[in-house]
Amino acid sequence: MKYGIIAHINSDIIALKAALHKMESAKVELVVCAGNVVEKPNTANDCVDVLREWGFPTVLGNHDAVACGSDEPWGFKSKSLTNILMTREGLSDKNRIWMQGLPCGLLFTGFAVVHGNAGASRVYRNKWEYLMEHWPYPDRERGKACFIAHPDKPGVYSPSGELPLDEDGKLLLDTNTNVFIAPGRVGRSGNKDPWSTFGIFDTEERSYQQVYLNLAV
Repeated sequence: MKYGIIAHINSDIIALKAALHKMESAKVELVVCAGNVVEKPNTANDCVDVLREWGFPTVLGNHDAVACGSDEPWGFKSKSLTNILMTREGLSDKNRIWMQGLPCGLLFTGFAVVHGNAGASRVYRNKWEYLMEHWPYPDRERGKACFIAHPDKPGVYSPSGELPLDEDGKLLLDTNTNVFIAPGRVGRSGNKDPWSTFGIFDTEERSYQQVYLNLAV
C-alpha cells in the first residue's frame, strides 16, 4: 500500500492542496498526518476541514493541542504563540472537538506515526537518543519505521546516522534496520520560502520517497 505522510501543515491551505494533488497523481492510497495541522488563524479551519472531512488519520501536534484547548502553550516563539491563540479563538466547534479526539500516535502494519516533542527536539535535534523516546515498538523488533514530525528537517535516521537518498529522493529500507523518518513541512516557513515537503511510503516495495514541491513555479 502507498501512503502519503505529511506534517506541519501550519494552516497553509495552498500547500496542503498542492501536496494532495501531487499525491493523487502518484497514486497514494491513504494520507496520514503527523500533526501540527494549524498555526495561522485565517485558514486554520480550512485545513482541519480537509483532514476531517476526508477522514485522514491524524496525530495531535503541539500546535493542535494548544489550538483546541487540550494543552496550554509552552516553548513557543512569540509570533507562533500569537497565531495559535488567535486560532484557538476562531476554531469551529466541529473542528475543535475533532482535534481534541486525535491520538498521540498511530500504529499501522510495519510502521508508526508520532508527532514528537517540539521543545526537546530543539535541544536534541536529529539525535538518536531523542528519537528513541518516541519509539513505539519493543527493542527486539527489527525492520520497523516510525514517522515523526520533529525534527522538521526532512531525513531518514538510523542508529548509525542519517541515511542518504538517491537522486530521485528515494530509499529502499533495510528489513533488519529500524528507522525514524521525518517527512518535513507541508506548510511553507515564510513568505519567501516556496518549498513544501512530504513523503511517500510504499509498504510493498518497502521504500520511502522524499518529495519537494516548489510552489513558486
